[in-house]
Amino acid sequence: MLLESHLLRHAIPLMTESALHKAERILLEYDAALDSGSQIDNWSDYNFAFHEALYSPADLPEAMNLVSQLNTKSDRYIRMQLLYTREIEKAEREHHDLLEFSRQGNADAACQLLERHILEACEGIVAVLEGRVQASQTPDTAQL
Repeated sequence: MLLESHLLRHAIPLMTESALHKAERILLEYDAALDSGSQIDNWSDYNFAFHEALYSPADLPEAMNLVSQLNTKSDRYIRMQLLYTREIEKAEREHHDLLEFSRQGNADAACQLLERHILEACEGIVAVLEGRVQASQTPDTAQL
């Protein structure tokens, strides 16, 4: 969370119209995939591509590489969070707000939203995983 916020804070003052246009184009493709319920296997790829488009103007390749590695390792959990928490519309709204704050040059608002966006997604993943564990427990194993 802090790494992504660091990247975004450094990227916003350096964003060009081209970078913003790229992020917007990716976001529209992501929205279409989410809204149609299709391309589920690609949802986290779109998510990462959008965030990467926002962070890349910072030109911090080592930090970006770490974020990429974390995204790869969390791919299935990101999809799970979107599918099982029914938070797709919220995620879309937050992504559009991130883009707008970036366009406005408002790094403080963008980073605050990004940190909340990531934290709430993590909380959603934990809730889904805890729910699956609880649902799979029988009365006998629940008491162990």
